[in-house]
Amino acid sequence: MAMANTEHTVFLGHRETDDEEIIVPLPKAKTNTSARYQQLDDRMIYAARLRDEKVLHIGINPLLAAASPLFQAIVEVAAEGYAAPAGLKDELVKRIKDFEFMALSQGCDNTEIIASRYVLCTALDEAITTKPWSARLDWTKNSLLIIFHNETSGGEKLFQLLDKLSRNPARHINVLELVYVCLSLGYEGKYRVLQRGLSELDAIRNSLYQQIRMIRGEQQKDLAINWQSVTPGRQKLPLYVPVWLIVMMALCCLGLVYAGFDYVLDQQTHVVTSLYQEAAQEQGNNAQ
Repeated sequence: MAMANTEHTVFLGHRETDDEEIIVPLPKAKTNTSARYQQLDDRMIYAARLRDEKVLHIGINPLLAAASPLFQAIVEVAAEGYAAPAGLKDELVKRIKDFEFMALSQGCDNTEIIASRYVLCTALDEAITTKPWSARLDWTKNSLLIIFHNETSGGEKLFQLLDKLSRNPARHINVLELVYVCLSLGYEGKYRVLQRGLSELDAIRNSLYQQIRMIRGEQQKDLAINWQSVTPGRQKLPLYVPVWLIVMMALCCLGLVYAGFDYVLDQQTHVVTSLYQEAAQEQGNNAQ
């Protein structure tokens, strides 16, 4: 089903049946056909140059590694007292483009990169639009989802995408882990306004966790089958700690540290400013 003046892409290709097809709009074309093909050609050249390089894979999921600056942005925006800088949108657009190139350079499938970008844009937009200061930025009129996917809201489609991905979790495990991190960082989508939305969202998140744990556990079983502790009688460490859990905990810690430093700096600034004001008043009184 086509939409007027809108390009489309199929999420998660190589589908087994038509039920696997997920249509998500791309931004409206702003250049002519030759310009679009030139951009595609440039991107293919960029990817070709990176394919042969030795890339360090952080953990199991390269999508999470590439998205870590965006997870950090979600944590920072959610922090109390966060003041949005004037160039916030430009910075986030840059980080999203960096995510695409990083994921592509690590060999991620292009359709999974696009799906992940949709999820990240939706999560960032929600984190920002729930803040009072988003009004002065007119964020809803030109959100990240509008910029990259020509959509005003992904609160419902994200969960439709999640439902499709969950039908074949082994194939789409990397994107599923990325969705789980976004949910754990506070994304609520359509469930924010439903009467029992939070409880339903908790059930979805728990079900997703079980899927990920099952898939990742199976992937690690062969590595752990012959492992034995070198110290008899000592309690064994867990055989597998999910990468997304490590990333989520690290980002939460970074957010708390950032908030703490911001508070301390604010207090110190207030003290120094007060001293200068007192000195200026004394000089003014002496001059009189």
